[in-house]
Amino acid sequence: MASLPASAKLVARTLGYQGPLTGTGLADATRLPPRTVRYAVDQLESADVIDVRPALSDAREKRYRLRRD
Repeated sequence: MASLPASAKLVARTLGYQGPLTGTGLADATRLPPRTVRYAVDQLESADVIDVRPALSDAREKRYRLRRD
């Protein structure tokens, strides 16, 4: 996790504090631009730090969750 960009660390920390969120929820919570959130999420997913699942309320949207293992 040390090699990840600051935006990815902020997104991971936010997921740790607030629980699972959508991309829009992450952008609102972190006040980062949506494009930066998408980049951070891609970095976190590649590093196996987060899980990505379809949102139950809208299958077009994804829900991100911090891995606990």
